[in-house]
Amino acid sequence: MGSDGISQGIPRGFKGMPEVRQTLAEATINFVKPTGLNLADPDDSGQYADQVWKAGELLQTAMFEPHLLAGYGIEPIEVHDIFLVAQRAVDEVLQLLPHIEDVNDAVRWSAERLAEELPHAAQLSKIDALYLAQWLLGILESPYAELIDIDPVQYEESLGVEGVKELRERAHGAYARRRLAVLSGSVEDVYRTHTDGYEQLIRGLSEIGQFDLAYRYSEKAMLALPTEDTFHIVTFWAALCDAHFPHRSPAVHRIAFDSFPMLSTARGLFAAVGDTASVLIQTRLRDKPWDLAMFQYVCLNDPERAWATASDAAIEWSLAEQLLPDLPDETIPILMRKVEEQLENKYGCDQAYELLGKIQKVAEPTSFEEFLGRLKRKFANCPEIRSLLAGVDEL
Repeated sequence: MGSDGISQGIPRGFKGMPEVRQTLAEATINFVKPTGLNLADPDDSGQYADQVWKAGELLQTAMFEPHLLAGYGIEPIEVHDIFLVAQRAVDEVLQLLPHIEDVNDAVRWSAERLAEELPHAAQLSKIDALYLAQWLLGILESPYAELIDIDPVQYEESLGVEGVKELRERAHGAYARRRLAVLSGSVEDVYRTHTDGYEQLIRGLSEIGQFDLAYRYSEKAMLALPTEDTFHIVTFWAALCDAHFPHRSPAVHRIAFDSFPMLSTARGLFAAVGDTASVLIQTRLRDKPWDLAMFQYVCLNDPERAWATASDAAIEWSLAEQLLPDLPDETIPILMRKVEEQLENKYGCDQAYELLGKIQKVAEPTSFEEFLGRLKRKFANCPEIRSLLAGVDEL
């Protein structure tokens, strides 16, 4: 992770403020505590999701680029203490989840991103295997382990034989039993525990390397289930073929696209068969202009045609950021309006900051400075936005 990742992971208030000294634990916990927020309010829960995401970025920085922390006013930490900080942060978020109005699952996604740092933190900290097993047991028996993907398979190295044995003897929940079955590598264990439909069984078999069985059950599922119930199965089947049965990929990707004509399946089919599928794909996507335009841009490398498709459907707003590097003259005016609207929304400042950086890279300097000056005048009475715009000058 480079300095861009650091800037996303460290609170903007820390930038250029090394006189503010905090320990890593204090900085991380400050993020995951919803101070001043009403988590029953969707807007406040959205802000909290951003804070939790930044806590994960901060922990990632502490593990992979710890030398950068001092510049943001955060004191170094001993490597063996990182897991305890990460654990405390996750525990804090899990206690709050039942009380959060998480309309778009933003907090859940951020909590999952935070939890991603735990397995590596456990390895770095050389955490005691039985201590780790005990903590995992508490999470695995709650409704939240699967929700934020806390998976004992990811902790295999840190658990060791002793920790895995403890989990096998004491874990009773369905999710825990499934993950421990995968950890065992036993086909019989997977059959016994992955009983909630084809998709679950197919993924379990694939995880333990039983790709032929996963293929056969994917084929079986497509015949047995209504098409509308097979999206995750057919896309997983196509990915399985790409990785392990490439000679079958064209046929399976055609099934996926025919069943669900959209950008993701179009890209898969195009990658499998090439230009011969171009006309078919564009014909089938005519009633989905965003998917069609993105296919033309990403797969056909034709930004002008993609922009024409977007313009015909009046959806330029939704594609302008993607096409900015190729069509700056067409997209910059739209994106400048988008930045202004984001700044008017108090929770859109981070997105506006990132978008301003992208615009600055391709815009004519005089035009960009005029735009930035107009924003500074418009938001002169808002200290947070003034600080943000001052930071753009340093990009």
